[in-house]
Amino acid sequence: MEMHRAIGRTAAITLGAALIAGCGAEGTQGGDRDAAAGIDVRWEPCSATQGGGGPETSCALVALPLDWEAADGEALTVFVKRVRGAEATRRSLWMLGGEPGSSGAAFEAVVPELLALDPELEIFLVDHRGTGHSTPIGCPGEPFETGAAMGAWQACVVALEETWGERLQHFTTTAAAHDLGALLGATEEAGRSVHVYASSYGTVWAQRYLELFPDQVDGVTLDGMLDARGGLPFRVDAWHDAAGNALLSRCADDAACAARMGDDPRETVETFLAMLDESLCAPLDDGRVNRARMRQVFATMLQDEALRAAIPAVAYRGVRCEPGDVRAIFHAVDQVALMTAEGPERRTVSAALGMHVMLSELALDTPPEPEALEAIQDEAHVSPDRGSLYRALYDAWPRYEGASAPAALTRGATTAVPMLMLQGGLDPQVPLEVGQAIAGRYQGAHQTLVTLDPAVRGLGFGTGGAQAARGEAQACAMSMWLGFLKDPTAPVDASCTRSLSPISFGGSQGLAKTIFGTADLWDNEESAGDSTAP
Repeated sequence: MEMHRAIGRTAAITLGAALIAGCGAEGTQGGDRDAAAGIDVRWEPCSATQGGGGPETSCALVALPLDWEAADGEALTVFVKRVRGAEATRRSLWMLGGEPGSSGAAFEAVVPELLALDPELEIFLVDHRGTGHSTPIGCPGEPFETGAAMGAWQACVVALEETWGERLQHFTTTAAAHDLGALLGATEEAGRSVHVYASSYGTVWAQRYLELFPDQVDGVTLDGMLDARGGLPFRVDAWHDAAGNALLSRCADDAACAARMGDDPRETVETFLAMLDESLCAPLDDGRVNRARMRQVFATMLQDEALRAAIPAVAYRGVRCEPGDVRAIFHAVDQVALMTAEGPERRTVSAALGMHVMLSELALDTPPEPEALEAIQDEAHVSPDRGSLYRALYDAWPRYEGASAPAALTRGATTAVPMLMLQGGLDPQVPLEVGQAIAGRYQGAHQTLVTLDPAVRGLGFGTGGAQAARGEAQACAMSMWLGFLKDPTAPVDASCTRSLSPISFGGSQGLAKTIFGTADLWDNEESAGDSTAP
């Protein structure tokens, strides 16, 4: 299937035009929802993953209005991939991506696992308008990372304004929610229950959808809940540092960790970073490691349920500064760099859409002063250092406001749809208190919040890292979720959350080998007999 990759004015089409399907393609027309009227979904065979292989899969490019308030006007295309299990379908699952700008490809790796666990599922992966194989918006030189140089982002602003102009204002969460409602209505079939799974930004998308379509589906799962206008771009550094402090507090309560890090592990981390400032561990002073780089490394490790346990050991080794420690720290920095390197799914991420949503939908109405964000970064021990970038772009970015994101569509839906809300107890990107506040809006008979502590995320689909390995917390979340899919009105059995293990700071040989390339997390062969804090 030839996927739609045009960028610019030719990317939008006339809504009355025929949809993208080839001769003999399977078609689904209409549906009994107003939003689905006239929507034509025609499926063609395609690959389950970008690399080929996997279960039998169909894909469709669907013509939808660019502006849902002018539905007969210009159109764009939205890409949907459908993967069916081995048995007769009884449940449909729509998966909404978590990272702003991400596509449905982020979920491809988990689809075979889900279909093996529930072969009666059919799974729909949808590319948010503006990214992936949907009509894209893009920057010159994409794909590039969110942390790209300011010059690249400034060029992006110019390109977007020249290419899209006022039409950029239709690449919104609200418009994507209308898209989802129309697609669900056009693909529904009698006898099948319909469910939505959403993570991180996807939970904002899902909540907006529920505000517009409060009774269309049978169940919604929100995994790591975020809030529109919740300030993520400007609070992300502080949230990571707060989660880092919580991790170090747990280190202080762990005998093995406290024996090396002392009563206040944060002081040991600061000592390590101060040594980098003053070049007091000379072998580390080769340009690869400094305070800013290490707090960013810690931020990435904190998002991974396995690697986060090694953060105190990095600081301990840095203070000790033996040759084996230096090698271990360089190995850790290299491993984290590999974690953040682009995988195949990154090729379908739109950095432009991600920034557009971040600054238009997720930012505070009144942004902090740049100096305040710089101070947060400078004082943090754990930080991705994103806030200053977002603030620098905020005033220049062609954000959408007003009718595109009305206040009435930012504070939660009135819906009786059953909901399973999963929140990690130690999530640096989505703090527990944010999730708890959002869950307070959904107090219906079958709307349940479950906290998994000390997990980073509940299911964590599409997030990579330790979640892909299905650790203890994810197995617990999976058992609850599979039950919820089969009967969303049944009580959620959350008993497994009471037996989740605390973070193990002692470290396995596997963790030591992965992060440090050593046999022991804390000690080198030459210092294995000394376990006291430096």
